[in-house]
Amino acid sequence: MLTCQHCRIQLRGEYQRCPLCQGSLSGQADPEVFPLLHNLQHRRYTLLMHTLLFSSIVISVICLAINFLHPFRVFWSLFVVAGLACLWLCVWAAYRKHHNIPKTILWQAAICSLLSILWDYATHWHGWALNYAVPILFTMALLAIGAAAAILKLHPEDYMIYLLLAALLSVIPLLMLIFGQVRVRYPSVICVACSIISLAALAIFFGRSLLIEIKKRLHF
Repeated sequence: MLTCQHCRIQLRGEYQRCPLCQGSLSGQADPEVFPLLHNLQHRRYTLLMHTLLFSSIVISVICLAINFLHPFRVFWSLFVVAGLACLWLCVWAAYRKHHNIPKTILWQAAICSLLSILWDYATHWHGWALNYAVPILFTMALLAIGAAAAILKLHPEDYMIYLLLAALLSVIPLLMLIFGQVRVRYPSVICVACSIISLAALAIFFGRSLLIEIKKRLHF
């Protein structure tokens, strides 16, 4: 039987990590308690994803072939391939974290922000990533996590750690403002304001629970 030394619980089944603290488990895994059910809906979903992946490969190959046969001063097909690769990276992250909506939102905001910076750099750095994309994405992440918690009626322990991380990451636009890296201030100022409000709400309404959750996540 698997055991979590931190939470002092024992688990039946083939778990990889503790479902409470996500920490490592010791001991040997027992057979699953419940039988595995073959979900027809999951098969249809897998077939759809495989079809879309194959279509993306076909589109990429066709674009590369056309661009090779009819050269242009810009190798535009690489942008198509890179765009599809970025799309599938976001889809993969959403699929891996789809059981936890707040975590999915946070991952998507972080990945899309990083990708927007890379795209801006690859296109001779016009500054749109820092001026617009990053602050808007993290502002939307803060609002989306709060909305998901309200609509799904989540317990504070299920979302407040992700809201905290999103709020801390939303301070990045403040650093960009301080060091003069942005020309358009409105998105960054709104993002920083939402971040401060979120941190204040967490500290005032969930301060004790947040400290307990942080200790549990960091194993101390």
